[in-house]
Amino acid sequence: MAKALDDLREHQRRRNFLCHASSKVSADNLGDWHMTLSLTNFRAGAIERSSMQITAAEAALLLENLRSARLRLDGQLRGMLASFMR
Repeated sequence: MAKALDDLREHQRRRNFLCHASSKVSADNLGDWHMTLSLTNFRAGAIERSSMQITAAEAALLLENLRSARLRLDGQLRGMLASFMR
């Protein structure tokens, strides 16, 4: 189970960007989109700005990886719950 949780933790940085950042989307000459995500954090009285760029291909791979990690964790949690119910 620790491996499945580690796989999801790996995506935590991206989660903050995807849930809380502002975004700008552009398309290249082939019609593929590119997204720039900008995030501003306020920590200890200081402003911290960061950005992340993601392409359509990277987004598709990220979605596939997240689905796989979620399914692995879901299966392990269901197995653990079933063993408790016996």
